[in-house]
Amino acid sequence: MELFQYSKRNKIIWTKISWHSPVGSWQTIKVYYVLGNEVATLVDEYKPAGNYEVEFNLASGNRNLASISIN
Repeated sequence: MELFQYSKRNKIIWTKISWHSPVGSWQTIKVYYVLGNEVATLVDEYKPAGNYEVEFNLASGNRNLASISIN
């Protein structure tokens, strides 16, 4: 998994998550606030083996994110 972030004046604007799945499986990527509340589900579907990426735009939301969970 790779995580890329674009920032402007020390504020993260967007995050790009890239990953490789060696086998097909149900994949879930979720983003959480610092206190553990879920912000968004970016991926929640079956994906065949391959390379993937997803972007999460923070420009319109709260920037106090703590973690990204990949299952």
